[in-house]
Amino acid sequence: MKRCPTCNRTYADDAQKFCLDDGTTLTQETAAPFDPQATLAMTPGSQPTTPPSNPYGSGAGQSPYGSGAGQSQQPPSWTPTPTPPPFTPPPPAARKRSIWPWVLGGAAVLLIGFVGIIIAVVLLAGNSNNSNNANSNSNNSNNRANTNTNKNTNTRPPGTVITSTDSDSQITVPAGWTSTTGLNSKATLQASNKPKELYLIVLSYNKANYGSMTLDTHAEQTLDEIKNQVSGPTITGPTSMTINGRRAVQNEVRGISNNYNVVYLHTTVETPKAFQEIVVWTLASSYDDNKETLQDIINSFK
Repeated sequence: MKRCPTCNRTYADDAQKFCLDDGTTLTQETAAPFDPQATLAMTPGSQPTTPPSNPYGSGAGQSPYGSGAGQSQQPPSWTPTPTPPPFTPPPPAARKRSIWPWVLGGAAVLLIGFVGIIIAVVLLAGNSNNSNNANSNSNNSNNRANTNTNKNTNTRPPGTVITSTDSDSQITVPAGWTSTTGLNSKATLQASNKPKELYLIVLSYNKANYGSMTLDTHAEQTLDEIKNQVSGPTITGPTSMTINGRRAVQNEVRGISNNYNVVYLHTTVETPKAFQEIVVWTLASSYDDNKETLQDIINSFK
């Protein structure tokens, strides 16, 4: 048994939860505990009697639906108590999504794009530098080719003319070179560029003292003197050439002198009266950078 605490209406259905009148939640009606000593009080009129033969009343023909002879009445219609709709809790509120994953993702995309741009710029710059270097190397190669083509012509580098002590020969040296002494006591001409450690001497041999000796033989004999002054000599040559219309023979000698790696260019020029021996030398580490200058000075000999 359940009871409405507001209107005191009772409900026999224990499954009922709400009052049909006011919607109040029903409470369970509890029976009073059984007391075996309790005295049942009854009024005289309530004494049990013999049950009536007609449970519907004392009137003849009376039915439970009304009174009156022969009267037929329809039983009252029963209207079922409406059952309240089941309680449905409201749906949970939609969870708000955080914007941080989008922010971080966008930042990562921008960073990757920025790094890609930097890499592209570096690659383009490197390609540009390589192209410029290639053009520069090509120009340098062309310049060297032109220089080598004109190497044995009569053109002389601009500079200072230095004449031998016997006035039979001269050379033209570029800026930085000066006439000097002390390189060789028998030399008729001596010059140097001391800051760059470049040196030159000219020795003159009167052909009348050598009978029928040829240019090649004389060049070979004087070359032996240089070979004897260095340790582990390496010879490149001989190379035949023409200097100001005169025949010449040239050899390159590499070796060690006084604990220094040196390179000599030994050139012998034949003139009508003499064999002119031209010797230029420098340190091996400086030779490649100054080889063209040394060759130009040799080519200026006359």
